[in-house]
Amino acid sequence: MNSISAKKGFGAGSAVFAAAAVIAVILRTVQFFTVVEENQTGFYTENNWSVYLLYIILAAFVLSSVVLGFFNRKKLDFDREAKKRPVFGAASLVAGIGAFADGLGSILKVLNNHAPIVEHTYDGAAIWNTDKVIFFAEAAFATLSAIFFLALGLSLISGKTNGSEHKLISLSPVLWCIVRMIFRFSRTISYLNVSDLTFELLMLVFSVLFFMAFAQVNARIDCKNCEWKLAGYGLPAALLAILCFVPRVIVTLSGRTGLLYEYSPVDFCDLTTAAFIIAAVFTRLTGRTEKPEEEKEEVPAAEEEIPVKE
Repeated sequence: MNSISAKKGFGAGSAVFAAAAVIAVILRTVQFFTVVEENQTGFYTENNWSVYLLYIILAAFVLSSVVLGFFNRKKLDFDREAKKRPVFGAASLVAGIGAFADGLGSILKVLNNHAPIVEHTYDGAAIWNTDKVIFFAEAAFATLSAIFFLALGLSLISGKTNGSEHKLISLSPVLWCIVRMIFRFSRTISYLNVSDLTFELLMLVFSVLFFMAFAQVNARIDCKNCEWKLAGYGLPAALLAILCFVPRVIVTLSGRTGLLYEYSPVDFCDLTTAAFIIAAVFTRLTGRTEKPEEEKEEVPAAEEEIPVKE
């Protein structure tokens, strides 16, 4: 079989991804200690060089990932061979733990919110407790996502199947990310000035696109030439997830938690989701191969007619 693309799939993008992630994390950490207000508002005190440089790096990486992936859409394939995949399997299990942790945190927020889920005004109109509804939905879909990740991880570690049998539940991470995104849209604050919200929303948008593509490709449902989306959308999602996690951990360990936006704490699920995406892109994407042309059957030449002498 003749490979018509790089044998390692999107492996060439690993160096670019690593470089962009390191630079972005350093710039974001510098921003926390220099141009972010220390009163949990998340506002910039000024737009200095680090702000512009970080946005330029992110925009360039996102654009290059989408463009490179799209132009290789007919050259990339998804490895569906049923075999042991310890790296991706472990990443799936870790992602399951992260999703379960987010679900547990959401349930605790529901339990700590003692207001009724529905209140009625004097004229009888019902008012829903929006935050409570959102957290309940996030807990439900995070739990289903955890079940999917754990089931997929066990399938890949055992090597008995390729994980494609988890069709319906594979949409759970899509719905989980959508609910997380809705919660952030419910915040009445400037998304441009509070960069944490901007990064989170972009991360969740690309995560939705990635998990939708993964569900299609893994289950082989309307997935023709969809493999490129795993890298084109997944790598930006992973980069933004790392950007949302690592600098916040550094700030937390430094004891300067006042620099963090009050609605954007350290979310362990961001890191575990990034690990799942990275493992999917660099272990399951491969070069598409062409089937060798069928050998043409040789047609025996017609026997030459021998002229008969009169």
